[in-house]
Amino acid sequence: IDRSRIVESSIGALIGQSEESCRSRHFEVNFLGEEGTGTGPQREYFAVASKKFVCEDYGLFGLSSGTRVYHPLAGDFGMFAFGRLLGLAIRHQSLVDVKFSRAFLRMIVGGKLELEMLEEIEPDLYRNLCALKGHQDHEAMDLDFTILTDYQPSKQKVELMENGENIKVDSTNIEKYVELYILYKLRDGAKKLMDRLLHGFFEVVPKPAIRIFSDQELDLLLCGLPKIDVDDWRRCQGEQLCETSQLSLWFWEFVCSKEEAERALLLKFCTGSSVSPSVGFENLPGLSSICRFTLACTQEAGDDRLPTASTCFNLLKIPDYSSKEILEERFHVALHYGSEGFSF
Repeated sequence: IDRSRIVESSIGALIGQSEESCRSRHFEVNFLGEEGTGTGPQREYFAVASKKFVCEDYGLFGLSSGTRVYHPLAGDFGMFAFGRLLGLAIRHQSLVDVKFSRAFLRMIVGGKLELEMLEEIEPDLYRNLCALKGHQDHEAMDLDFTILTDYQPSKQKVELMENGENIKVDSTNIEKYVELYILYKLRDGAKKLMDRLLHGFFEVVPKPAIRIFSDQELDLLLCGLPKIDVDDWRRCQGEQLCETSQLSLWFWEFVCSKEEAERALLLKFCTGSSVSPSVGFENLPGLSSICRFTLACTQEAGDDRLPTASTCFNLLKIPDYSSKEILEERFHVALHYGSEGFSF
């Protein structure tokens, strides 16, 4: 995978695989020009690629300004490949770095959409539509059963029901109008897009296997826990290799002092993924099985050395620093200039 063109490179790699190979137990990611192999690059790939796929440059998803969740738009560039990517992430127990709308997740598991789901995606529109139902004079608003799409490159008028352009909204059908309007926003406006995504997704994960889950459970499978539980992280360490207990204490004090964004960078540096596993740190996946996070003290002393990590083994190696301040400074450099990629 070419990191500098990760979406285009991913599309070529993902659509070039047969359905049989996508369901294979073997899956490996290698970044062009980088030495890393194994589960570390794999976990980082799913996090980085998923985030790039949903950015506005590709027109696949829109980001809600309020709740900061992603929901499909009407673009189709690479949607089949993105469906395969999401399926592969689940199949190989990796997490994506995207927060999807409940409506999107509900469509994957095949559940019924609820009108209230629009509030998460377009809160102002949802409130306006609810207020519209309480309006006294619907005829004066001169509405019909059509919607003007806001998708590029051009706006189009779409009928919400057969002959909708000739059906005026009044007090007898306002409830139906609002329902169809919301369903168009949640589902029908992006139907072709979702069909392509689901085609790719179900080629990797069979439909019966995923439809036993709720949308909340799928959210955990794809995205992990919303916050990093430092207590759980520390409690679920593997064998403690650090001979200097003071160094271990400084490290966990450093972790506790950081905001969520910094903790995510640190977790990514150590494991390849910036998101907490949905099953907790006790079940942190490694190269071929569960591999708990381990803190190790390198034999070399030296305040000028940076911490390093073996992400396939969730192993963090810290030089024997002389003070907590030095530890914090060196981690700052490592996290902000070496948390992505596998060649420092």
